[in-house]
Order: sequence, then C-alpha cells, then structure tokens
Amino acid sequence: PRPRARAPDMTRDVDAPPNRSFDPARFATIVKHEARAVVASMRAHQRWSGRSSASSALNAYGLYGASDAYDEDGVEDALLDAFVALRTARPPERTQDADAGTRARGRDRASASDASEQSEERDAEEDDAMTPLRYLEPFLDVIRSVETGGMITAQALSAILKILKSEVATRDAPGGPGVIMHAIADAVTLCRFEATSVDDDDAVLSQIMYVLAACVRCDCGYALSDDDLCDVFQACYRIGHQSGKETPLLRELSKQTLSEIVYHVSRRTGEIAAKAKATTGEKGPRLTSPRQAIVIPATPPAVVRGDAGVDSPHATGPGMDVTAHEHTDVAKGPYGLPALIEIFRFATSLIAPDTHGRGSEDANSLFGLKLVTIMIDANAEYFRANHALLNLVLDDLSRALCGVVTSCSPHVLAASTSLITIIYSEFREELKLHLEVFVRMVLLPLCSSRNGVEEETQRVALEALVDLCKNDNFATDLYMYYDCELTKPNVFEEVTSVLAQASYPGDATLAPVHLLSLEGLLSIVQAVSNRSPAATTRPTFEFANTVVIDPWSLSDGSDTTGPSRFEARARTKYFKRRLLNAAEHFNRSYKKGLAFMQEIKLLADPLEPAAVARFLKFAPALDKEVVGDYLGEPAAFIITVLDEYTKLFDFRDVTLDRALRSFLSGFKLPGEAQKISRILECFAARYYEANPDSVADADSAYVLSYSIIMLNTDQHNAQVKNKMTLEQFIRNNRGTNGGNDWPAEVLVNIFDSIVTDEIKLDDGGAMSLTPSRWAELSRDVGAGQGKLPPTPNLAEAALYDGELFGIVWGSTTAAIAAVFEHTADDKVLQSSLGGFLSVANIAAAHGMSEVLDQLVATLCKFSNESLAKDAMSPSGERLRPLVVFGEDIKACAATRTIFGIAHKYGDTLRQGWCNILDTVLRMTKVGLVPEDIFVSGSDFTHRSEMQTMRVREIAAAKRNQGSSLLRSFSAMISGDDGRDSPLPPPSEAEQSIEELATACATACRVKELFADTKFLELESLTHLMRALIWAAGDPGLVAATADDEDAALFCLDAMFMVTLRNCDRIRAVLPILSSYLRAVLQASESPSPACEIVIFDLIRMCAKLIPTDEDVADDLLDALPVLFTLKPAVADAFFGRIVAEIDSLISNGADKIKTRQSWDTVCKLLMASARHPEAAETGFAGLTRIMREAAKVNAANVRSCLEAASAFVDSEQGGDERSVAALQLLSDANMAMCAWATSASVTDEAKTEIIAGAWGDLVRELGRISFEDTRAMVRDDAILTLQRVLLGAESLDAGGDLWLTTFDAVLLTMLQELTETVRKTRAKDGGAAENTARIAVSCVSKTLLQYGSKMRNEDAAAFASVLLAILDATSLLRKHAKTEELVDAIPEAIKNVLLVLCASEIVPRDDPLWGKMWGKASAIDSELTPDALGLLKETEESPP
Repeated sequence: PRPRARAPDMTRDVDAPPNRSFDPARFATIVKHEARAVVASMRAHQRWSGRSSASSALNAYGLYGASDAYDEDGVEDALLDAFVALRTARPPERTQDADAGTRARGRDRASASDASEQSEERDAEEDDAMTPLRYLEPFLDVIRSVETGGMITAQALSAILKILKSEVATRDAPGGPGVIMHAIADAVTLCRFEATSVDDDDAVLSQIMYVLAACVRCDCGYALSDDDLCDVFQACYRIGHQSGKETPLLRELSKQTLSEIVYHVSRRTGEIAAKAKATTGEKGPRLTSPRQAIVIPATPPAVVRGDAGVDSPHATGPGMDVTAHEHTDVAKGPYGLPALIEIFRFATSLIAPDTHGRGSEDANSLFGLKLVTIMIDANAEYFRANHALLNLVLDDLSRALCGVVTSCSPHVLAASTSLITIIYSEFREELKLHLEVFVRMVLLPLCSSRNGVEEETQRVALEALVDLCKNDNFATDLYMYYDCELTKPNVFEEVTSVLAQASYPGDATLAPVHLLSLEGLLSIVQAVSNRSPAATTRPTFEFANTVVIDPWSLSDGSDTTGPSRFEARARTKYFKRRLLNAAEHFNRSYKKGLAFMQEIKLLADPLEPAAVARFLKFAPALDKEVVGDYLGEPAAFIITVLDEYTKLFDFRDVTLDRALRSFLSGFKLPGEAQKISRILECFAARYYEANPDSVADADSAYVLSYSIIMLNTDQHNAQVKNKMTLEQFIRNNRGTNGGNDWPAEVLVNIFDSIVTDEIKLDDGGAMSLTPSRWAELSRDVGAGQGKLPPTPNLAEAALYDGELFGIVWGSTTAAIAAVFEHTADDKVLQSSLGGFLSVANIAAAHGMSEVLDQLVATLCKFSNESLAKDAMSPSGERLRPLVVFGEDIKACAATRTIFGIAHKYGDTLRQGWCNILDTVLRMTKVGLVPEDIFVSGSDFTHRSEMQTMRVREIAAAKRNQGSSLLRSFSAMISGDDGRDSPLPPPSEAEQSIEELATACATACRVKELFADTKFLELESLTHLMRALIWAAGDPGLVAATADDEDAALFCLDAMFMVTLRNCDRIRAVLPILSSYLRAVLQASESPSPACEIVIFDLIRMCAKLIPTDEDVADDLLDALPVLFTLKPAVADAFFGRIVAEIDSLISNGADKIKTRQSWDTVCKLLMASARHPEAAETGFAGLTRIMREAAKVNAANVRSCLEAASAFVDSEQGGDERSVAALQLLSDANMAMCAWATSASVTDEAKTEIIAGAWGDLVRELGRISFEDTRAMVRDDAILTLQRVLLGAESLDAGGDLWLTTFDAVLLTMLQELTETVRKTRAKDGGAAENTARIAVSCVSKTLLQYGSKMRNEDAAAFASVLLAILDATSLLRKHAKTEELVDAIPEAIKNVLLVLCASEIVPRDDPLWGKMWGKASAIDSELTPDALGLLKETEESPP
C-alpha cells in the first residue's frame, strides 16, 4: 500500500540558497554590468545604430568622451536614458526596516512578509530615494517595449534571470520583495517584442519562461501575489500551447516550466493551508482567486509572435479563456490558497473534455494529470485538512478522472488510474461513494474483455485494479462497506469475478492480461494471508428470524468497532442474501416475491405499504421493469405503496428535472399511458410538497414532468428524425405553471440538461456516470454519506477474512493452476507457488478444510501426471521414470509444495490426504520413495522370508523398469506389467537428473510426514487413516496385481506406523485400522505378504505398546480378535509365529492386561494353539507364565485361563505329560481362587461370584475330563485334581447348596459316565477304566464325608436324594466291575461313608433316610448292614 505522504511545512524553497542580507554595492555592480550588455545589444539594432543615438547611448558609459557631448543632435531616447541614469545612480540605501529584516532573517515567511509590506509603504513615501526597483526598471521597460527586437528583449530577460539567480534582491531589500517580484512578473508576462525569425523568437519565448520559473523559485518568490502567480502560470501555458505557432520544443519547455512552478508552489502547500485555516476556518467557503480562476476580461495579448509586431490570434486553453492581464503597479500580499486552488482547477481542466465541447488531446490530459499528481503527491495531508482543497479532489478531479477514462488512449488511462490509486491511498476516509464509482463504473468495465475493450486498455485498467488490490485494506473495505450493506452492490464479488475471468487463459496462450489478473487475485489473497496470525475461531451467529423483521431498520454497526461491528455486518450480509433470493422470486412474479418475503418474515402478513415501498426502493437486484409495472397497477393497495415509495425521496431544493431523474432511476416507466399518469401524479404531488415555492401546484409539476419525459424520448430516440427545438419546448409549456409561464431560464436549463444528459436507467456501467448522477453523488457527499469509517484493526479485519476468502479462493486457485500450467517463466512459477502457499495458509488459519483439500488435489494433478508419464527419447527409447520426473520442473515444484503444505497445515487436511497418498504411491512406484520406508531395522529382522524377498524384488524392478504406475494400454492387453522390461544403465546426464528427482523426494520428507502425525488434530488423523485404507485398495483385491499388492503393503506399513505414533489416541485410530485388517484377513484365502503384515505387525504393536502404557492395553487387545477370522490355510501357515508373538506379549505385558475381554482374547489364541503341532508347546509355555504365579491369576483372567488350560488337557500335543501339567495349572488356579475368597478385601458378592463362576467352571471342567478323556493317566490325574479342588474348597465356606449342586451336576455324572465306560470295557482292557472308576469313587466318598453335614443342613430332602443316587451309582458300578480292586474298593468306600454319616448323626436312626440308605447299601454288599457294621449293638449298649 502507498504510504500517506507528509509534506514538510516549509517557509522557503528548499533549492534556494540561505537567506542573505541585502548588499547594495553588490546589487548595483551586477545591475550595471548587465546594463552594459543590454546597451551593447541595443547598439547592434538599426534603431540605435545611428551615431547620435548610439554615441549618446554608449557615451553614457564613458566610451566616447565627455558625457555632455552625447546630445549633439538633440535626440533623446527614453530607453537609453534609463540606462544612462544607472551609471550615475548611487547604490540603494539600506533602511532601518531593512536592517531590522536582516536581524530577523531566519524567522518564518509570514513575519518576513509583514516586514516587507511595512517597508514598501515607507519606500513609497521616499519618492526620491534610489530603490532596487528603480535599478531594475530600465530592464523591465525594455522587456515591455514593442520597439525592441527579440535579441534585445532576450538580453534584458537574461539580465533579470541573472539578477534573480544571484539572489542580490533579498527579502530585506529596500522597498520589499513584494514590489520587486510583482514588477518583474508583471513586466515579463506583458513582454512584447518584434518578431524576427522562428528560432530567435523561440529563444526569446524560452527565456521568458526561464525568468518566470526563476521568479517562483527564487528566495523572494513567495512574495508573488495570487494575481502574479496566476499571470505567471498563464503566460507559461499560453507560450507553449496558445500562440498558434508554437514548436514542439517550445511546447515541451512550457510543460517543463509549468511543472517546475507547480512543484515549487506545492512545496508551500503546508504553509498556505495552515494560514488559510487560521484566517478562514477549516471549513470555510470555497475560495477563488481574484481573477476568477484565471478567467479575466479580454485584453491585448501579452506575448506576441508575428511579423512587424502584428498581434497573432491565439487559441484559448481547455476549459477556460486564458488571456493577458492589464498592467498594474500595485503589489499585493504573498500568494496563498486562492492561487493554489486556481492552479489545481486549471490542471484538472486539462485532464478531460470540458462542458463546452472542447476536447483535450492526450498530451494535454497527460500534462494535467502530471500537474495534479505533483500537487497531491506530497501534500495529501494538507488537502485532507483543508475543506476547499479536499472539495477539489472529491469533485473537480474525481469527475475529470471518471470522464477521461471512457474515451482515452492507454497512456492517459494509465496516468488517470494511477492517480485514482493515489486518491484511494490518501483520501480513503472520504471515498465511500467515490470508490464505488472508481471501481464499479470506471475500472471494472475496462477490465472485462466482454465489453469489447482493447487489450492494451484492458491491461492498463487491470494494472490499476491490481495496484488497488495490493493495498491490504482494499478488499476488506469493499467487502465491509459494499457487500455487507443492504443498499450497495456486491462490489468485492464483482471485482473478484472480473479478475477471475480475466486471469483464466483457457486454451489460449498466456498473456500479460492473465498474469495481471492473477496478480490482483494473489494480492487479495496475500493481504488475507498477512492477517492470518490474527485469525481466531470465527464466531457463529444465528440470525434466522421467527418474527417479522424490517431489514432496513437493522444497525450496520457503524457506531461500533471490533466483534460488535462484525456481528452487525454479518447480520446485514445474511439478510442481504435473503433479499437477493426474494428479488429473484419478485422478478419472476411480484406476487410470489411478496409472498416469499412474508414466508421468510421480512414482510408482515397482511402487507404494509411502507414496508413494501422500502423493499422496492432499496432491495438489490430487482428487475426495474417489474418494479415499474407493479407501481403502475391501479389497485388501491399498490397506489398506497406508490405514495409511500415517493416519500422515500428528498426533493427539497432540487430542480424538477433532477428530481425526476432521481425518481425514475429506480424503475422503468411502464408502457401504458394510464400507469405512467398514475406514477407521475404521485411524483408531482410529492415534489410540490417538498418545493411549494418552485411550482404553482402539483398539476403544474405533473404537466412539466410529462413534458420532460416526452422531450427525453424525442431527443434520444433514433427513430425521431425531427428533434424538438428549445423554442418548441418553451412554446409547449406556456401557461402550464398554474396558468402562468415558466421562467425562461428554468425551461432552458431543463432543455439543455435533457439534451446533453439522457434520463435512463442506471445499468451500473461506466457510461452511467452522467453529469446528473455526478451531481447526485456530490449532493450525497455533502449530506455526509461519503465517509468511510477508519480502517479496522488487524484483529477486526481478520474476522471478515473467512467470508471474504470464501468468495475468492475458488477462482484464485483455478487461476493459479491455469497460469502455473501454461507458463514457463521462473518468476511466474514462483509467484504461482507463493499463491498456492498463501491459499493454504489462509485455509489453515480459518479451518477451511475443503479449500485445502481442493488445493492439494490441484497440485497433485501436476505431480501425478509427470509420475505417470511414459516418455520417449528422441531415439524412440523409453525414458527412465526418474528422468522424466526430474526434467519436469513444474512437477518437482508442485511436489515440494504439496508436502510442504501437508507438513505445515496437516491439521486442516481432510480428503486431501487421499490425493497426497496417491502421489506418494506413485513416487514409490518409480522408486523415489522406498517400499520399506516405514519399517525400522528391528522390525525388518522379524519379517519372514516371504516379505523380505518381496521387498527385494520390488526394489530391483524399480531400478530396472521404466513403466509408469498407470501402465500403457498395450501393456494391459498383453498382460505385461513392465517389471520384466529392463532399461540400460543411466548415462551421466540421466544420473544427474535422477539425483535432482531424488533430492526433490528427500525434501518432501515423506517418512517425517507420517511420523509427525502424532501432532495432528484428531479429525485430520482419522481422515488420514481412512485415506490410507482408500489408498490400500479393495481388501479382496490386495493381491490381484503386483501394483495393487505394492500399494497395499506400503499403506499397511504406514497405517501401523501412524497407529504407533498415536498410541495416546489409540481409541480413535485403532477401530479404523481394525476394520480394514479384518477385511483383509477375511478376504485372504491363502498366505500372502499382506496377511503377514496384518497379523504380525498388529501383534508386535500390541507387544510394543502394552508394556509401556496399560491404558492402551485393552484397546489394543480388542483388535486381536481379527485373527480369529483367519482362513485355515492362512492360520496353519502363520500360527506358530502368532503364538510365539503372543508368548512374547505375555512375557512382557501380562501385568498390564486388566479386562476380561482382553484376557479372553489372549487365552483363546493360546487355547487355539493347543492342537497345533508347531504352536502347542509355545502356547502352553505362555499359558504357564500366567497360571503358575498366583499373582497373575485374577478375577479378570481366571475363567479364560481355565478354558485355555482345559484345551491343553484335552490336546494330545505334547503327550500325557503336558495334559497332566495342564491339570496342575488348573489346580494352581484353584489355589489362587481359594486365596482370593479368604482375602479380607473380598466382599461377599465377589466371593459368591467366584464360587458360582470360575470355581464352578473348574469343577465342571475337571469332572468332564475325568470321564471324557480317553487317556487313563489324564483321567486319573483329573479326578485327583478334582478331589484336591473339592476338598481344598473348605476355605470358600460355601453353603450346602453349592455342594448339592456339585454332586448332582458333576460327581454323580462322573460316576454314571465312568460306570458306563466300565460296562462297555472288555475284561482284558478294563483295568485302566476301572482304576479310574475306583479313584472317582474315592473322590466322591471323601467329598461326601467332608460336606455331607452342610448339605443335610441346607436341604435334607435334596441331601437324601444325592445320597441315595450315589449309592445307586456305586451299586451299579460294582455290578459291572471286572477287577477285584474295584469290586473291593466300592464296598469299602461306601462303608466308610455310612459309618461317618451314622456316627456324626448326619443320618439319624429315626430319619426315614436311615432305612432307605441301608437298603441301598445292602444292595451293594450284603455285609453293609447296621448290624454287620455293629451300629445296632452300639445303640443297644448305649444308656437310654
């Protein structure tokens, strides 16, 4: 942005030497010396070449004897006499005032001016004193004389020039500098001389301009009056532009002189503005010069070029009659604001065609623009502070600029638009209305090629628009104060639309216009990017209204700043969008449009006329023809709306034609006469109400309005051949003003206005800026509507950037991509890449993921095309992929940019990860990224030979192949994937190019990208994981082709790496990973590298993370059940290694596993190994690690461990010894459970759960093994283990119901099943079975004896049932027994049971069970009777 200039407050010309005291002697010496030169020049002229006149003239300087001899012929010449007087004149005397001036030098110029004025008054009283002015008068007389030739005049001018440059006439000179400077300026501007030759005349005219410039530049130049300065300026202009015979050299010298004058006058702007402010007030009336803006009554021309002194006619300057002035001896005060204003107006008048129809050539326009730029460039601060100067900029200059651009050359357009950018930079706060005009009506139509604009003109206009866009606040201003205001057009959207259209080259060649437009878009984007550090989370507002709201009454936040203003503007923008939507409905059908407005609560139901009128007046994008048709309808309600509509206009102190223009600017008059009549009647009534003194009555206003419309049609309809004249117009309106005639001047002004300025609808284009509309704009400015609030601070501006960027990002990204694709220029490429990064920066700062995703997709297109290209060398050989990529500068640059964005703004990426992974896979395909990039050395050592060989094959293929990722069509037809088509070794040149490609890939830091995912936001991380799944491909087609398999393996490695790096967020990542792993395993029918990676990387990940963080253990183990989906072939191939990894996991992390589900997963994997030949031993070792130590067996894992141990008991892998060892594990588990139950920390509920759960499972499982297992050793040990478990359960302190259930469900079943086994076993093979049965009988009897009392106390009937069932079962078992050991063991065991039951009175004699029990016992063995056992005898001997 252009910094605001601050001009120094100067009191003197910086180029002038320091103030000096007046030196009379030096002054006289220089003047007399110059006088001799002038006299010598005069002697050479014929007029003074005679002896008498010559001798007398020269004798005055003592050249021919005594001075009294020169008048021998009595001839006297006034010009020579004046020089004669100089010889004998004494030097000017210093006055007291002059001495005072010397002592006071160094004071400010105002004090010096006052002293000079006082000195001049006193010098006028001393008529006889010799003053500096009198010394100069002879020279001035020669300059003014018509009798002198050009050479003499030139010599006199040269003398004055030397005197001015030598600074001998100082500020403290006697008589004052004002008198001296006025005399010189007056004489030189009235210079007359006899014309001789063109060259000599040009020399004199050039000398005149040198002297006039010196007058302004010299130390005393400030003393020139306003009149003097205007005369000087006027003379310089006329010499170069209005003499009629000026040469190009003279014209250029005139421009240079005027530029120099303007420059030095501008240096005093600060002082002039300050003085004007002190004397007239900051907002005083508009000042004009004493000569009425250099428009002075005509007098004879001051500067004459012609033959024999004959005056030549002169043309007048543009915009005013510049003529000579009359001679005056009166010197006025130093020049000030009036002269500055008039010079500015004169310069402005040069810019554009004037109202009198005199056009200005490009040279004049450029010159006027140059002068105005000089005056504003360093003095904008003073222009802003002074009301008169500010009005010049806002009115005269702005109007001239808007007028000149419509039909000028590109050079003028460039200078004009450059000045517009300066005006915006310096006067922004005053340009709310002007900025819309500059941008929307001036620049945008010229920037669009659709308007038939020449390419060079379009380029210049785009340059100006780009310069504006480079101002950091320009886009924000447009969006805040136009797009976010109800009554303003969406200027920012229009600007971006034009730039986008002009920046996209399509299929055409890239042209400067495209680059300029892109630069404009990038400037906007860069400004937003610069504010990105201040961006915060954009607040969200809910503006939807449930009640009727008048949008025109909402505050726009003008009285606030910061978030409050942003909220107000956001609300306005919201309702503006709704109004635009409503306008679309209204344009199709006004009935539906109004109904829609009611539906969205912007109009009441029923409709209110005032609200509808406001909608018609202020709503944007309404079809003005539809509005006109609606307002002309005869319905009573619509007539009321029309009346309310007219009340929205302020017609006070406005002429009728201007009021009518304003009224008709909002709609198009309908075609029906009745509708027109109704509309004009309403308008006339309103106008008469506002201006009762201007018209006789409303009818008079109506008649004249109708007449104006007819005149407008007549004058501007091409089909009307005979146009109405002024006389006819006046005649037609006679007696229509209340019976009287209208004032003639009123009708004349109306006629001129309509003829020169057609009444037409405002279409928003450049040609719409008519004089009448400019007058309306000036009126609005005067009413205070042209102010822009101060520039918002960085934080507030950043609030708007999200919406603002949302408008521009799409077109900007597309334009950058198009230019990037078409250009070959390094600077343009760098600029494009910078644009991409700026877009990424903004998108990330404002959380606009869709923008960043689209940007990444755009960039990936450039990379992928190169990576997939099958290029051929000139000799027809296929090029190496790395060579193709390395030679593609755009692809390399785009690739670097892609990964730079991913590294820096990865948090904002969503779907863009898919594009990045696509590029990574393509890079992997050609060898730029290693296949095993995500596999560390330690992990690689664990990989099987299948994986290792696969990686080696891929690497070798990458080195030798030249095919791209997307194979050619012919290769697809032939089935050749290109792996077997080796290329010759690369040449040195190819090696260099490949090194460049490799360096590019290294700079992308692919591995770091995935390693740094631990810093990604969670949403981006999950999208990355899903993108990896997408890139890995369909799980069912993982091994369909080599390329598919490569991609899947690569992505699987990346998935595991990302998961490992995000162990703290495992709950979010792991489900995504697990779902894909499950799908891969389910789809795999045979072993493959993909299956291997899935299985073992998953287990290793668990083994690596679980020991370090118990919080993630259960989440990780929840993923292991995917292994249960392995197909048999896959499981058989890998299960040995799977169990080994699980064993390692248990060894290092068993204490971190806490939940039942996790233990269930681990134990089931171990259990599955029980029957696997290769895995059983390792699986049992892992289970042993858990169950051998009581501390590791807990409530969470005991049931799962029991189930796993049971599986190993059942398995024949490892022989009977392993099964027996597994039974020992079950026994150890029982001891652990008993220990928990007796722990003081265990609650009754927990104890009950242990007994009913794990302990019960253990007992049932041992009971099952005891009769199901076919191995005697295992059966026997199982029963013994069961016995230990049952007898050792006393510490559980369980109730009798547990034992009743145990006997009923386990022990009795065991006896029954063993009995059946014994029955079926042949005698010679029954020894092992009967031995098992014998052990079982012992187990049952001992358990019954230990817990019989509890069972009887719990439920006597149930106990009786169990006891009798045991007796029946043993009886049956003895019946089928074939060995003496079993036959003898059963009665013995039953006898012991009976004796204990009776002795302990568990079964008393009087219990009905007594008889039943002994009856069953005697059935087993006749010796098992109470009498035989001595129970009756003992009873009889016992005392009663």
